[in-house]
Amino acid sequence: MVNDFFSDGSPYLSHPLLTAERTSAEIDQLERLIGSISGRVLDVGCGFGRHSIELASRGADITGIDRSVAMISAARERSIAAGQFADFSCVAARDLREVGRYDLAICLFGTFGQLANATSEDTLHLDMLGQIKQALRPSAKLVIELPDRDRMVAKLVEQEQFGTAAVTRQFNTRTSIMTERAELETGAIYVQRCRLFDVTELVDLVHDSGLEVHQVMDRGLAPESESLMTLVATRTSN
Repeated sequence: MVNDFFSDGSPYLSHPLLTAERTSAEIDQLERLIGSISGRVLDVGCGFGRHSIELASRGADITGIDRSVAMISAARERSIAAGQFADFSCVAARDLREVGRYDLAICLFGTFGQLANATSEDTLHLDMLGQIKQALRPSAKLVIELPDRDRMVAKLVEQEQFGTAAVTRQFNTRTSIMTERAELETGAIYVQRCRLFDVTELVDLVHDSGLEVHQVMDRGLAPESESLMTLVATRTSN
């Protein structure tokens, strides 16, 4: 049986790269990039809540959303274990219906593009950005961290062992969709599909959503994340 990558039992829940040290370093870099973080923060595609919990520990008022029931359940359990409060809700970003509530939205570690039934069409991604924009207050910021398509493909490792999972990857040059298949020792298989973007496509999408792009950094937030890029945008007053 093939499972969604973010469902129960997913190897993502024990991803060997997603350590507390990496999370802390990512949020440190986020603060260097946009300044001190306060007020209400929306964590889009929060996964099992590592960024939300770290930000809550630094005093932010956090709402984490994710389309996966399994991830939200894990996020709630981990926030309780850490003694940090964050409001976690199972909702896809494109279905978010909030207006002018947040001072900052983050969408980190390749979440952007990891939509259910990901396609090469931009409509889903524009809908997602539109709902995030609507949820932001005027002058609030959005930070997106995601793979840079060309650099990611150039460094593509087609097969590797990741913890207990044997991982294979394929990139479709026509659709710009990366498919990752993880098979566990138990025989369980988890698959995710992600639409990859180059920097021009990303900037155009964000601009078309009505957000103002301020900065694009050619690396991710964590050390040794050269295959990622980070974009900072702002909701203007309109």
